[in-house]
Amino acid sequence: MLALFYALPWLRWEGHQAVLLDINARRFDLFGWTLWPGDVGVLIGMLAVMAVGLALLTHLAGRVWCGHACPQTLWRRAFDGIARGMARVLPVPAVGP
Repeated sequence: MLALFYALPWLRWEGHQAVLLDINARRFDLFGWTLWPGDVGVLIGMLAVMAVGLALLTHLAGRVWCGHACPQTLWRRAFDGIARGMARVLPVPAVGP
């Protein structure tokens, strides 16, 4: 995500900068779409739709990511398999009083 943040200024769209916040001209260019200060309602609507979409995606597919594909889960499963394999191969010393 950080790489995307740093790469966006160099991304070109139809010969112009893809994402440009021009403070002097008071406009915001986003992939060929220019937003002026009067378009705040449209921007708020877009942000609301994206927030609802993110919540819906998290609700529907969040468990798939956290339960099966998350790197922490994958590492835990890998090390559990290694530990089971080592337990079969290496003898466990008896613990006595």
